[in-house]
Amino acid sequence: MATQALKKVTALIRRDSDGSWLVSFPQVPGAHTYGRSLSQLRRRIPEVMRLWELDPERVEIVESIYLPPTLKAAVERAWASRDELNGHVIEVQRDLKAIIDRLEQKLRLGVRDTSELLGLSFQRVHQLRNERTGKPSIARRSAAKQRQLTMILTSTPVDDPGRPRTKTAPRSTKSIRRRSPRTRLDKGQNPS
Repeated sequence: MATQALKKVTALIRRDSDGSWLVSFPQVPGAHTYGRSLSQLRRRIPEVMRLWELDPERVEIVESIYLPPTLKAAVERAWASRDELNGHVIEVQRDLKAIIDRLEQKLRLGVRDTSELLGLSFQRVHQLRNERTGKPSIARRSAAKQRQLTMILTSTPVDDPGRPRTKTAPRSTKSIRRRSPRTRLDKGQNPS
């Protein structure tokens, strides 16, 4: 396809009655997919874009996820708390690194003794000790998690006029019973 400018596409995401996640795209009529989890759904979005002749590298997906109002507020609070906690983690890691350096320089303590004094694993002390100066490492978000920061949580029902209304068949609740392997007894053998 010819060179194309970055295009914004809204992904309307909602939970179906059978528990799967559905997504439709108002800017791309007829395009839709589903996933048993949000992760699976997000992996399928680039496939849908390619099917509709859109280069996933040149499309910015803005997720609009429907959540009930109370859950929407709870998720937003969780994200804010996590960001605040990450700020504290950075401060604590800097302090720990400074203490580890002082223990090593003043008392010539090894990694294991330092870990015993600080109540950390020796592996963590080793990580902090050998960490480059600058911003300490924290739990980094994957590219998919970074994309979540641009999602829009909505408490109004997602309704895409271009999405056909279909009923889904109920899932079967039958379970498959496995037979246990039987041992074959030759004539003359005692089963006990």
